[in-house]
Amino acid sequence: MKVTANSRLIGQVEIEKRNSSGEITQALSFDNIFLLSGYKRIIHNLTVNTTNESDARGEFSLHLGTGTSEPKITDTGLENRSTSLSPKSVPNSSDLFQALTDLHGQEVGDGKVVCTAFRFTYNYSEGQAEGVWTELGLGDPDYAWPVTRALIRDESGTPMSLTVLSDEFLTVRYTIKIAVDKFYDLGDLDIFGSMHNVKLVYPWRSYVLDTGGSYNTSYTFEGTFLDYRKLDLAMAQTGNPSLNESTGSTSYNAGSSGEYFSTPSLTLDADGLGLTIEAIRNPTNEDMTTKTITIGTGGYYRPCIYLIFDPAVVKPADYRMTISLHIRYGPEGAPVRGVAHTATSDSLAFTWDAYANVTEYRLVLKEAGTVIEEQTVTTESATFSGLTAATEYELDIKPLTATYNGHASLHDATTEAA
Repeated sequence: MKVTANSRLIGQVEIEKRNSSGEITQALSFDNIFLLSGYKRIIHNLTVNTTNESDARGEFSLHLGTGTSEPKITDTGLENRSTSLSPKSVPNSSDLFQALTDLHGQEVGDGKVVCTAFRFTYNYSEGQAEGVWTELGLGDPDYAWPVTRALIRDESGTPMSLTVLSDEFLTVRYTIKIAVDKFYDLGDLDIFGSMHNVKLVYPWRSYVLDTGGSYNTSYTFEGTFLDYRKLDLAMAQTGNPSLNESTGSTSYNAGSSGEYFSTPSLTLDADGLGLTIEAIRNPTNEDMTTKTITIGTGGYYRPCIYLIFDPAVVKPADYRMTISLHIRYGPEGAPVRGVAHTATSDSLAFTWDAYANVTEYRLVLKEAGTVIEEQTVTTESATFSGLTAATEYELDIKPLTATYNGHASLHDATTEAA
């Protein structure tokens, strides 16, 4: 059995500038993009790299620069990175490297929810970041592997310069989210001669993702959804992890016993943007009934991935069962910017800034999580009619290009009262 699931990386930046009295004199918040080199490096570190945890954190050192070109996923790093200001590394501290479990399950557009989130905090002392800056990004200290790039932006999304004086302090917080579909319904598959519905679930509300919980420290990647290096278990179980299909959440395990597969193996895709997890169950003495296959780390109580079968699969004793799970990371550019709307009691009209090299925009309007209408347009405007008065809606906008699509973004709007 071979299945494919896609994941997405999202980055957000917050900046605070303070004077010598500790007062915040400027606060900014904006998004950034992961570069192709960043996707590849993160996947490499979380699959085949055997360096220790502090070395992995070093890949997220902060660099400042003065470039002004609009970031693209194919950029090779900052346009004009500072060589006089040393990069800021991630401290080994629970208050400066935080797992954000409260964000698990957050919807981020395109039908995806956050399954893992963490934040790095970089503090520059008085005058340490003195200068005029226009861009920033993450990468290793030597900048051999740039990971992200962003222009510094004001509240309207317009690029701007950030001036830091000799008596000012600077704090930069970088939030990284890993987003996946709520669950993947793989449809009905023929397994051992009978049809079974198969769903793939990342248990984003399980203990394995709560890196601040009892099984993990709050400032380490170990035991998280990300750390495929730690996978050591694939187990066929008769229990059911109780999938909630409206939220995509599950209970944290499918039971404490089952039939073991071989230790999962990992293989990187040739382009470095995906990986395959494979596990084998050889012929058994008796037929093997399987409701759930749990793939995890540290035992059944730390599940990373579930495959759920309905009805349960019965493997004949003399058959071999092979699970091949392909996880593909979908490199994406920035979202659309400049989204605005006008409202009447029964309609919403949206506009946004033009997206470079766009071929079309895919729009999904929702009310309380339920899809109301979908549109595909080629211009930077769209109107939705026949809506309910005084009702809050959410528009999901995803720009598509001939190369790498922009990532989906969510925008709230409310119709007027009748």
